Amino acid sequence: MRELKTRLNQLRIRGQGMVEFALVLPVLLLLLFGLVEFGRIFHAWLTLEYAARQAARYAASGALDKAYCAEVAGLLDAQDSLPPGTYANWDRYNPDTGEYDAPLDCMVSKKAPGLDSENPDDYWYYQKVEARLQDAARLYSIREVARKACGSIAVDETLSGDIMRDNDFGRCGDPPDPALCGNPFARGYFHVTVCSTRSPFVFDPNDAYGYGRYTCLYDETPGDVANGDETVRDDAGGPNDRVAIALVFNHPLITPIRGIANNEGNYVTLYSVREAVVERFRVAHRIESDVVPLI
Repeated sequence: MRELKTRLNQLRIRGQGMVEFALVLPVLLLLLFGLVEFGRIFHAWLTLEYAARQAARYAASGALDKAYCAEVAGLLDAQDSLPPGTYANWDRYNPDTGEYDAPLDCMVSKKAPGLDSENPDDYWYYQKVEARLQDAARLYSIREVARKACGSIAVDETLSGDIMRDNDFGRCGDPPDPALCGNPFARGYFHVTVCSTRSPFVFDPNDAYGYGRYTCLYDETPGDVANGDETVRDDAGGPNDRVAIALVFNHPLITPIRGIANNEGNYVTLYSVREAVVERFRVAHRIESDVVPLI
C-alpha cells in the first residue's frame, strides 16, 4: 500500500512538472523570438538611417555616376519632341576636334551643333541641356548609393522593381507595372524617393495626395491638392535647393505572428528620411573661343 502511494505521488509530481513546462514554454519562446525580432528590426532601422544619410550627402554634393549618362541621354531623346539633335551627340561633341569623340560624361559644350549658346531662357540652351542630363543621371546614382548602403537587410529585388530607375520617364505606366515599380505591400519591398523643393515639385510625407507617404510629385498647381494634374516623379534638385531622401522598407518578420498561411503580410514597414541642401556643383565652363590671343 505504501509503495502504491509513493508511485502515485511520483506520477503526480511528474504530471505537474509537464503542466508547468507547457505553461511556461510559450512565454519563453515569446521572449526568445521577441528579442531576436527586436534585434533584427533595430538593425534594419539603423541600416536605413545610415543609407538615408549617405544618399543625402551624395545628393547634396551634386555627384553622379557617369556610367548612366548614355542611358539617360537616350531616354531624354525619347521624351523631348523634335529635339534639334540628340543628347548623346551633344554629350560626345568635342569642340577641339569638331567630332563626336568625347566620352559620355554628361557635359555639353557651348559649341555643340543645334544648341543655343546665347539665350539662357531657351529650352535648348546648352547649359539647360547639360543640367537635364546631369539631373537624370544623379537620380539613378543617388538611389544606387542608398541601395548599396542597405546590403545587410533582406531586400527582395524581385518585389522591389527597378530600384535605381524607379518611375523616371514614366517607365511604370498608369496603373503602375509591379515588375518595374515593385509591390509596396510585399515582404522585402524597398523603395528610394528623391525629391527637391525645386518648383513645381512637391514632397508629400503625409499622403495628402493619395499616392502614399513620402512621395514626390510633379504638380504645376500645388495650391490645388490632388486635383488630378499631378504625376509621381522624383527630382534631385539644383544648387541651393533642399533635397529629401526617403527610404521605405517592408522588413520581413521570422515569427509568424499572423499565421503561417498569411506569411506574405508578415512584415513591419520602416521609414527613414534625411534632408540636405544641394551645393553649388554646376561648374563654370571653360572659355571656348575661336579668337587666338596675341602675345
